[in-house]
Amino acid sequence: MPRAMVAWVIYCGVLALVGYGQMARKIAADSGGLISQFGPPLLVTILIVGLVADLMQRPVLQRWFWQGLVVLLAASTLGVVLLALYYLVFGGMALRWQGITVTGALLLLPGLIKLRGYAFDRGFWSAGG
Repeated sequence: MPRAMVAWVIYCGVLALVGYGQMARKIAADSGGLISQFGPPLLVTILIVGLVADLMQRPVLQRWFWQGLVVLLAASTLGVVLLALYYLVFGGMALRWQGITVTGALLLLPGLIKLRGYAFDRGFWSAGG
């Protein structure tokens, strides 16, 4: 297995640990609603499916789905980071919250870059997809 693929497998494993760990933490603490509990593992699972599809160079679902997902994730991640920076500058929240937010955004960044290439740049998509 090439080194780049090993790195992506490790990255997917870290994403899965973080996403499913967050779900376990929320369920154990009995906090949050359904989206708060099951949103992170669902997002992580979709991201991993896209990353594996890109590594295998196979189209999965429709191209517009991945394009919309990349745009939505990039915009929402940027929005949350900007909100964290706003609170950091104006002192509205604890510093721990900003650290967690920026760490999460940095964790998503490699996957978003890879998915952007999968959704927008790959030649294996059909003309209608």
